[in-house]
Amino acid sequence: MIEDLSIRNVDARPGYPFHDSVELPGWENRSVWGYDIPSQTFYAQLWSNASTRKDPDLWLSGVTERYPWPACIALRIFSSLEVNPIEAVNALGIGSVDEPMRSKLEIFAKFEDFDGTSDYERGATQALQWLLGESQVTPGSQEAWYQTSPGRDYVNAEWHMVTGRIYLEPNNEFVKGVDEILSWMQDLR
Repeated sequence: MIEDLSIRNVDARPGYPFHDSVELPGWENRSVWGYDIPSQTFYAQLWSNASTRKDPDLWLSGVTERYPWPACIALRIFSSLEVNPIEAVNALGIGSVDEPMRSKLEIFAKFEDFDGTSDYERGATQALQWLLGESQVTPGSQEAWYQTSPGRDYVNAEWHMVTGRIYLEPNNEFVKGVDEILSWMQDLR
């Protein structure tokens, strides 16, 4: 049994029914998410702990907008509730496992693969700059970033934000470039 709640659903995939709590501070008392086989979409229902309403404060039903991957739900929780990406990802239990990331030397060398002439390459370049602490904006959530190089949890959370955007914005070449770099950074490919 997985004891770390931040990775309890790391293997959640479409096509397999499941139902779990959303462990987001201030929202964890009644909030749930899961996958619905008949509608072929992930869903989430979130109630603020202070809410006395019958209907959820945030209802990502999958009816008006389909959510084909868990990261889509994390992205919508992030953008709707204005929480940070790590909180959104960990609340669903789809966070990262502790595996080593690539070195700064490898990141510098990876710049040679991109000349920045297309949206895809601009996305990859921005992601590389962020990994080195040289970007003022995160590549997935597009939040202000005034820190040094991000840690594994933040890289993984940004990767989930990008993955959600790829499924919800399939023609966005910029996020596809970011995805290549964040996947490479975590050695996911």
